[in-house]
Amino acid sequence: KIPSQFNKAKHDKPDIHKIWIAKSLLFPATVKTNSISIRLGVISDRDRTYFNGVMIGATGEFGKHYPSAYDKVRIYEIPDNLIRKGAENLLLIEVEEYFYGTIGIDQDKTEIGPSRAVEKSFINTEYVKLVLLMIYFVVGVYYLFLFARRRKEKENLIFGIFTIMLVLYQIMRNQLRNEFEFDFVLMKKCEYMMIVTVVPVFTHFIRHFFKFQWNLVEKIADGTLGLIFLYELVVTDIRQYNFINANIVQPIWIVYMVLIFYFLIVRMKEKNMDAVFIFSGFVVIFCALVVDTLSTRGIIIFPKIMGYSFFFFISSLAIILANRSVRLHEE
Repeated sequence: KIPSQFNKAKHDKPDIHKIWIAKSLLFPATVKTNSISIRLGVISDRDRTYFNGVMIGATGEFGKHYPSAYDKVRIYEIPDNLIRKGAENLLLIEVEEYFYGTIGIDQDKTEIGPSRAVEKSFINTEYVKLVLLMIYFVVGVYYLFLFARRRKEKENLIFGIFTIMLVLYQIMRNQLRNEFEFDFVLMKKCEYMMIVTVVPVFTHFIRHFFKFQWNLVEKIADGTLGLIFLYELVVTDIRQYNFINANIVQPIWIVYMVLIFYFLIVRMKEKNMDAVFIFSGFVVIFCALVVDTLSTRGIIIFPKIMGYSFFFFISSLAIILANRSVRLHEE
């Protein structure tokens, strides 16, 4: 099945680090095949792709101890002279893992068709994500401006920082970044460091917004993630980052989620309408976070949706800002 990962345990092949994926394709005898491309989704980690025995594309370096492109969507053009019309064609993809146990086409989708249509579908999706990120960035800068004007409201500073951090994180995951010669390992290092800090910053925003004290549980969680942040700042090991993220960082997120729900529910019981609006937006973000986390772990196969879901939270905050303005005007 595509997308999926090769299950070593199921096939009793623990020592396998490289696999071949095969697909037979039948082209009608009358089909026009000038400029045909194939989209192979996200392959973890390196690949060499062959069509009828001829390599049509490759990403990453086999045998290296560092990752190459485990989150990159592959699109390769198939030369017209390789296509056998009215007969079967063989697509072979040689894949080598980087993360132990994560090998195969594990995200996105596969499709074949006119190069222009395949590219357009891919690029349009990424540009929509960029437009949303531009909106989020403007919102983040606006909150920083509010803090500059009213220094007592620290929640504006924290939310501005959180929003800009989320924008930077999503930009580092946007496929259009592959058009530039960025160092892949450095990008992944920055991405994992963002993952460590973004949830605590959001929790501090909720705490400041609703005037709660910095409790012992939150201090311990902050301290633990602070040490992980320093470790990732000094040490560059993507496999270690991935292990720490799955076994330490994400479980600690549960603590922050409980705290956030506690802060919101307490204020909702006091009939605080701001808490009601934020709660509605946060539920959407929470569901997106769960889906993205399960997808990253390979438990489910689903596109990343955090970048889209954040729009609902921004909308709920816009309502809160409007309510604040009305209340201030009335006073």
